[in-house]
Amino acid sequence: MPDVSPANSPPAAAVPRAGVRRLRTGVVVLLLAANLVMLVSFLWDTDLERTGRGYLAVCLAVFMVRTFAFHLGLALAGVAVWAAWRRDRWLLALSLPVVAVILVPALAQHLPRQASVPAGPTLRVMHFNLLQSRRDPGPAIAEIRAARADIVLLHEYAPHWDAALAAALADDYPFAFRRPGSDCFGWAVYSRVPLEGIPQDRSRPGLPGHRVVRTELLWGGRRLALYGVHLFPPAGLRGFRLQRRQFVHLAGLLAGESLPCVVCGDFNFTPRHRMFEALTEIGLADAHRIAGRGRGATWPARGPFRWLPGLRIDHVRLGTGLTCAAIHTGAAAGSDHHPVIADIGFDP
Repeated sequence: MPDVSPANSPPAAAVPRAGVRRLRTGVVVLLLAANLVMLVSFLWDTDLERTGRGYLAVCLAVFMVRTFAFHLGLALAGVAVWAAWRRDRWLLALSLPVVAVILVPALAQHLPRQASVPAGPTLRVMHFNLLQSRRDPGPAIAEIRAARADIVLLHEYAPHWDAALAAALADDYPFAFRRPGSDCFGWAVYSRVPLEGIPQDRSRPGLPGHRVVRTELLWGGRRLALYGVHLFPPAGLRGFRLQRRQFVHLAGLLAGESLPCVVCGDFNFTPRHRMFEALTEIGLADAHRIAGRGRGATWPARGPFRWLPGLRIDHVRLGTGLTCAAIHTGAAAGSDHHPVIADIGFDP
């Protein structure tokens, strides 16, 4: 029999120390992997025109890493605190770069900024993804009325939504154009001010699962274009491929727009993505970066994940000659999205 006398047993403290060493080794491996994944994701040059399956798979992985980069940064911040408490300089050195790159800009968004002062009156625009499956319109109606927007663009506008909102908002919004749908891509425009003609559906024919609506109006004596957008969510390779094709179509429309334009909607991507950057490249400024404060998260507002830091996937973008005086999110009112309300005006 082996000798198990106390004299030959390992010291009591050796077992916990061995466990801590194994934990540290595992954390180091995870930190190295996290740094490598973040580096690759931010250096990856996404070509929106390429459609090869393997290439799309890598792009989708990069898309997801960028989507949840803030959450990864929070996790690594916890590691950095643990490393500082243990005075472990190696762990601290491995965790701080990602924390700094991700969390510092996010924290900077909470700093006060000087508001832009447009020339002339501001146009209040509200975008709201209603959630097609929801059946209680009361909270959404109250939220729309409370926003007191000049123009309201609604998506996931189903027939049961139309039956409730058309009557409830008729007095406040006499100029309404409604196209309810049984899928998630019905839409409506409710306006206090006259629109120049009937809003046009500019979605690409033959490309399912999206909506691009364009209308025009006169504001402050000048004509501007207003777009309402709803792109397909990147659920799997098929959904991701659809979203990219829809975005290429949308970007082509916006690049050829001759009027100052306001583009708002549910884009289903965050500001960290190549598609968001592409909008900047064609001259569309981000209203939240001009006048917003905080992360401006809009989704998810329902379900168990609502307790985690949300994602900003609903955006307001502004063409040349326009600026934003104020922007904020409203109450979700039962939807899985928070509405976005922005006060838009012409540059001074």
